[in-house]
Amino acid sequence: MSSSGLHGQKREHQTEEQKRIKFEAEKEQIKEYNDLDLLLLQNRKDREHTDEALVRTTKMLSINPEYYSIWNYRREILSSLFQNMDSEERQAILKQDISLIDSLLLRAPKSYWVWNHRRWVLDNMPVKQYDKELKIINYMLDLDSRNFHGWDYRRYIIGMNVSTPEKEFEYTNLKIKQNFSNYSAWHYRSKIMPLVFKGEELKAQIKQDIELVRDAMVKMKEGVKISNRLYICSDLQILQLDKNQEYIEFEEGAFVGSQLNLVSSKISVSTKEITQDYKEIPFNSEPLLEELPILKELLELEPDAKWVLLGILYIYTTLGIELQESVKLLDHLMTIDKKRIKYYKEKKASLLLKHEDFQDERVVLSSNCLSNLPKPHLFVFTRYLDLSNNDLQTLSFLKYLSLKELNLDSNQLTNISGIQTQKQLEKLSVKNNKIVKSGLSDLMNLKLNSLVLDGNPLTDQDISHILGVVLK
Repeated sequence: MSSSGLHGQKREHQTEEQKRIKFEAEKEQIKEYNDLDLLLLQNRKDREHTDEALVRTTKMLSINPEYYSIWNYRREILSSLFQNMDSEERQAILKQDISLIDSLLLRAPKSYWVWNHRRWVLDNMPVKQYDKELKIINYMLDLDSRNFHGWDYRRYIIGMNVSTPEKEFEYTNLKIKQNFSNYSAWHYRSKIMPLVFKGEELKAQIKQDIELVRDAMVKMKEGVKISNRLYICSDLQILQLDKNQEYIEFEEGAFVGSQLNLVSSKISVSTKEITQDYKEIPFNSEPLLEELPILKELLELEPDAKWVLLGILYIYTTLGIELQESVKLLDHLMTIDKKRIKYYKEKKASLLLKHEDFQDERVVLSSNCLSNLPKPHLFVFTRYLDLSNNDLQTLSFLKYLSLKELNLDSNQLTNISGIQTQKQLEKLSVKNNKIVKSGLSDLMNLKLNSLVLDGNPLTDQDISHILGVVLK
């Protein structure tokens, strides 16, 4: 093997002295980070909402843009500072935040927390800059047309009436021409189409798009995945709300047994009155049933065609039919697509969960490759829940539950945000995760009988301190 490095450059060998200097520098950086972390956590605990604290959050987030607790603290500081500012001063300080976010997005373009804070900043700006934001999001989607955070933010911006459905439809044409298998663009297109076309025109456009994708199925394996998305809008009902007066928030889980398709993540209402009068509109299954025999023919020609299998699975699960056949399809997919075996296992678990009746207080769902808890409203009667040996990275589903015991051993958790909703919790085990000290801050308001933290990147001192605060 040649002693030269990549691209013809000679590989530099570090001397022991150079290694020592590098190690000491990294050691000092880690110490500075930990010191800053401890200071910020103490500042937040002391409710320090000063310019100096704001500068510290800027330094921390520039190092670690994924530190969600510091983003939350930053918003607390800004909200406090706003109270003594006029609109011009608020505009100026929030423009500085936009500049910070611009720099962070170039490094972390798929960070949920960075995009989330950008939305908050824009919401709180006295003078909105939606046109400028549209240019920014165009630029970000040019850099990565599949960045789903970018597409989600685009829907938010478009909801502020800075563009028209017709222009957005043309934008999807552009993005799809650039990359036919851009699933995010197809998904966005399926949301826009019912706003541009009505009645027979909508059906004609859907048929035209489906034919386009169908012709590409053999050439492009992504075809089935894209075509499935188009059917959703075939009978999509449009909810029109006018007179933007007050902002409201809702929990997605409240819409049990139904899908709410919105182009924008913000909606407005003309009255606060809620009535129970409604008309049920049956789902039109005809387009899916028409496509099913075509997919089955393709499967006969190529039994291991992954996207054809996924297409049939999509139709079965959307229509709620052929449960056992769906399970067989997932089992087959696990044998031919081993790289995504965890996804298929989770899909299978989710599918089977939908047909279970969880009336018992004790539920065991260990070793199901779950990255989230599907249909959390099914577990309202559960008091003892075992989710050990899964792939959970978030506990957002906990807000729907009221538990006494929770086992989260051997998951992928880096924090336990969401645990603060469990006021009745008595026992918690989070062994063998990736939880750091700052990720346990939401525990501090709970009083438990038992807490197990072994197998996380925590020192004995950290564990002793936390147990002393949390245990009764």
